[in-house]
Amino acid sequence: MSLRNLYYRLPPSWRLIARKLYFLPLDLINHWSGNRHPYEPPRGAIYIGSGDFIKQGKHHLALLVKYLDLNPQAHILDIGSGIGRTAAALTDFLDPKNSRYEGFDVVKKGVVWCNKTIQKDYPNFNFTYVPLSNDLYNQTAFRAVDFIFPYDDQSFDGEFLFSVFTHMQPVEIDHYLSEISRTLKPQGKCLATFFLYEQKEKEILT
Repeated sequence: MSLRNLYYRLPPSWRLIARKLYFLPLDLINHWSGNRHPYEPPRGAIYIGSGDFIKQGKHHLALLVKYLDLNPQAHILDIGSGIGRTAAALTDFLDPKNSRYEGFDVVKKGVVWCNKTIQKDYPNFNFTYVPLSNDLYNQTAFRAVDFIFPYDDQSFDGEFLFSVFTHMQPVEIDHYLSEISRTLKPQGKCLATFFLYEQKEKEILT
């Protein structure tokens, strides 16, 4: 059995502990060297994506500027804000006085980290924990199909989801799209990533 398969056999709460222990030596070295970006979490705390945390965030920012026409005064919603990968890049882009960033996530430790490190320096950034049931992170009775985004109608110029719909069922995605439509301004835009399957792949899967 591979280490990856063993990792995903662990209960959700154990996975975060296992990752922290696995990366502990490297995180101690990085802490002592002082080379880590101030908004970059220790490797053992990162539970989303792969690759260079800061570079990936800057790549996300470039996509938002390109596809959402994002400007520094925008009011934006980060659906699945994780542990602040995109938010960290946005701190250098958004106007601290005239913009608004809201993010929510199903992993409490990510929200706590972001509020302690980013929100304390940028009051226009706010991160909210939502204890939704999730096979990877949470085992609760609060379902995504019942979740109403905690924001007023037509609140945001742009909304985005990186690797969120890829972890959801179609009925959950439909509900989220409804909430996105409700909370976007009339001319607002949404950027999301998906898995797309060709017909040949569908035949193999079935």
